[in-house]
Amino acid sequence: MCRMKKNGILVLILLFGFALRIYGINWDQGYHLHPDERFLTMVANAEKLPTSWFDYFIPSRSSLNPYNVGYGFFVYGTFPLTLAKIVAVFLGFDTYADFTIFGRLLSALFDTLVIVMIYKIAELFEKKRGFDIRLKYFASFLYAIAVLPIQLSHFFAVDTFLNFFMIASFYWSLKLYYSFQTKLLKNSVVYILLSAFFFGCALGTKITALFILPLILFFHGFWYIRKKQWAKIFLIFFSFTAITYLTLRFTDPKSFASGNILNPTLNPQFVQNLKELSRFSRKNVWYPPAVQWFSKTPILFPLQNIIFFGVGLPYFLFVTIGSYYFIKEKKGGFVVIGVWMVIFFLYQSTRFAATMRYFIFLYPLFAIFAAFGLVKILRRLQFKLWRLIVLLLVLIWPVSFMSIYSKKHSRIIASEWIENNISKTAFLAEEHWDDFLPVDGGYEGVQMPVFDPDTPEKWKTINEILAKADYYVITSNRGYGSMMKASARYPRMSQLYANLFEGKTAFQKVAEFTSYPTLDFGFAQLKLNDDWAEEAFTVYDHPKVIIFQKVK
Repeated sequence: MCRMKKNGILVLILLFGFALRIYGINWDQGYHLHPDERFLTMVANAEKLPTSWFDYFIPSRSSLNPYNVGYGFFVYGTFPLTLAKIVAVFLGFDTYADFTIFGRLLSALFDTLVIVMIYKIAELFEKKRGFDIRLKYFASFLYAIAVLPIQLSHFFAVDTFLNFFMIASFYWSLKLYYSFQTKLLKNSVVYILLSAFFFGCALGTKITALFILPLILFFHGFWYIRKKQWAKIFLIFFSFTAITYLTLRFTDPKSFASGNILNPTLNPQFVQNLKELSRFSRKNVWYPPAVQWFSKTPILFPLQNIIFFGVGLPYFLFVTIGSYYFIKEKKGGFVVIGVWMVIFFLYQSTRFAATMRYFIFLYPLFAIFAAFGLVKILRRLQFKLWRLIVLLLVLIWPVSFMSIYSKKHSRIIASEWIENNISKTAFLAEEHWDDFLPVDGGYEGVQMPVFDPDTPEKWKTINEILAKADYYVITSNRGYGSMMKASARYPRMSQLYANLFEGKTAFQKVAEFTSYPTLDFGFAQLKLNDDWAEEAFTVYDHPKVIIFQKVK
């Protein structure tokens, strides 16, 4: 295949992947309905570009340090926010309205760059291990249509940035590994530098980049460990550490106690933030986002979400088939990659909070494994019709999921219904830790402390609100989806929800708004109910909204 044709195929995949990631990019019509985005946008708007770049490296003086602009709790690295801020100022997008959309565009761009890295990794396997030349195209395409990466690309958070930096560091560690294997060491120093640089960028994005470090270090040191050349191992690891450290000082200076490059002491405030975040994710803490995890089965629930929502069942079948054949190679570090994936999955899926986005850096490898399985299957399918059927099966889930970005957000539709059907004099009871509707305001109401422990004080407050309320508006399944499955902790709240849904209270359902992933055949629609997915998969871009009216 000529080089121009090969590049043309990659460009088409990249354009297709990028189009999926920016389609419906203003999915909340400017109402900022993702809480993490709201937070990052507020932090970025409060920050200013430093008058001197020397100040940037001094944590106590930098105007790009969230701690210095009124945000004392910040557990991310600052690199994505700093990068977005600099470019937004330069391009004129540094407003509350524009910054989120611009951030989503950057998020989509970085996830599209992940497709490039997957192509390069698969191409490396093709050159060094003699894999099928189609692998790199299938792998790139399969990541381009993977649902979770598409969804996260629509959000301005740190996940897609982190994923790109981690997979880029992994790629350059593979390049180094194969340069040692083939004894072509001319560019080995460059590979170490690039792998360390991207790993430093990953750490400057989020500290969870540390999870991939064992895999990267294996590919850095494997050949010299086998030969017991300890001096060379020390030199490689020292170089990697030094470059990573210097990169981290540049990408996230707020993580350090001072601007002194010779002082690696971490910022006590940042360390305290991480400890506090860890406390939020424990069973004995009544933290609203953690309530959903009280009832979830470790390993099985995260796996279920990957299979049915992250990639889709047909896609995951190819991942399974490809994993078997990939690891069966037993060479080139393939077993190590597989073992690392299993260990990471088991570790993360047995944590108390095993949310879907925490597994995002498995998805590039899922794409490569799925492509490996797809190549094996296609070799056995002689008829083109069967190949078309395979393609359609893989596309069912991403095509249906993309439909949510082709229509108005369910909370906005619900808001319009409220404004058209409910008097401005009505009093609305809604739920704490969720968005108040209608989005444009104009109604009197209050958010009930539904997530508080079921104490007499809580119920005195709730009963007073419900007695006054004309309508009870539930804007997502955050409350009932979590507490009804944790009835031992929330016996009275669970019973209220049960009575509410069974019509046994003074409130009766008068409206419901959903935005399920949908397959539209023109003459009929097939809606795929994903209410049973992890909360974060639905509550941001397509929550269910239910409105109850007091009738007796």
